[in-house]
Amino acid sequence: TIHTTSFSIDYVGISVHGFGSGFLHIYYSAPQWYYDKIEYQYVFILLLLGIFACFLNCFAQYYFHPPYPPLKRICQFLPCGILWIYSIIPLIIGLFSCKFPLNLSSICHLGQVILFLIGATLFAFDLPQRFWPGALDFIWQIH
Repeated sequence: TIHTTSFSIDYVGISVHGFGSGFLHIYYSAPQWYYDKIEYQYVFILLLLGIFACFLNCFAQYYFHPPYPPLKRICQFLPCGILWIYSIIPLIIGLFSCKFPLNLSSICHLGQVILFLIGATLFAFDLPQRFWPGALDFIWQIH
């Protein structure tokens, strides 16, 4: 159906975004010593995690039916969370190897991590739509 196909396209986009972000982080944000040490292994593992996240999201959407069990959310959020954490490792290592006060690019990277954590928390716990169901929909879709 169109509904299932749209979700699958969304999951492919999430996986490609996670892979692309990590790919750029290793080449542009990682310290040189880290880049030299782990470049090819990092990209290969990142690719596998992207495929795994896409597969589990599509599986959960296809296999589970309403009322959705908690396992569906685990199948959707866990692989995406692992992909995201792995993709920002070069950023985190770059931030910890910086001297304080941070330069402007490090502040932007720190802001990116903090804002994503806030957004992921809101999305994972269905906030604020849990308290106002349907009131925040934009053209019948919350995101």
